[in-house]
Amino acid sequence: MTLAAGLSLPFHTMRDTASSTRDRVDILSQELASGRSADTSRALSSDFSELSHLSHRMHNLQSVRESLGQAKTWGDALQTSLETIGQAGQRVAQALPASLAAAGNDGVQQAAATARGAAEDIGAALRHTIAGRAIFANGSETPPLASVADVLDDVGLLARGAADFDSYVNAVDSYFASAGTFETTRVTGFDAAPIRFPAGEGQSVSFAVDAKSSEVRDAFKQAVLVAGLSDAGFDMRAGDRGAAMMVLQERSAQVGANLPLLQGRIGVQEARIATRYDAAETGLQDAEVAISEAVGVDPFDVATRLQDEMSRLETLYAITARQAQLRLTDYL
Repeated sequence: MTLAAGLSLPFHTMRDTASSTRDRVDILSQELASGRSADTSRALSSDFSELSHLSHRMHNLQSVRESLGQAKTWGDALQTSLETIGQAGQRVAQALPASLAAAGNDGVQQAAATARGAAEDIGAALRHTIAGRAIFANGSETPPLASVADVLDDVGLLARGAADFDSYVNAVDSYFASAGTFETTRVTGFDAAPIRFPAGEGQSVSFAVDAKSSEVRDAFKQAVLVAGLSDAGFDMRAGDRGAAMMVLQERSAQVGANLPLLQGRIGVQEARIATRYDAAETGLQDAEVAISEAVGVDPFDVATRLQDEMSRLETLYAITARQAQLRLTDYL
């Protein structure tokens, strides 16, 4: 009996009583380093309702922030394109006095050439897209104006068939009128409603501007009107060139005054979008802080418990060493 017990002694090792304490030390060390509770259920007292609410709020705010970010990009693109259109109109206005006042037909041709280049620049601005969506076609995949050359050809025909300058201007006005040839033939069909960007709480923001907006259409019309003078069937040299120049300058001035007003309205909407974006950003940060606080730990409490566990671990090691009759060098 004694022999059997002696043979079985190697299989009866000492129980590791310090394992659970070491596990707690590891967990508390992680919590102290990360500032978060290793056991979310314990941190929340098994009540996940508030955490779920905060997570849902964060998801919504992230979506709103992304949507408003796209709206900001859209507004910036509109402003850039309108700036290009405005600069093109200024070139036409600046070319008119000297060109039309010059003797002979060369001045008219010079003004028409400048206007033709301006019309091309305006057409390029109208074809501006973001992620494949045309900003002047309310987000349509197809740009609103397929060809500037076709419009110039149409107006050239009107110029060749006009009896005088006044009839030419009236014909171009009719061409660009609402539901006129320009809108029904040269402008591609697109949704009349502007693209909307969700802004949270069931609201959205949008920019009410497209290729059919009067400010944009008038700027393009003015450039095309002057460009068409190169094909005029009436004699600008024999006519009252001074009166024609006054009409064209007045129309250019009107275009130059209307475009900034449109840009100002877009700017007001951009300011509202920026305010909503900042609010979403602040709300998102607040939700993140609330979640961090909900699952966070008290550093002082964790440090105290970690110190207690370390003391308990040292005590267990001391007891183990005494029971195993280890020398100091073995313990160390």
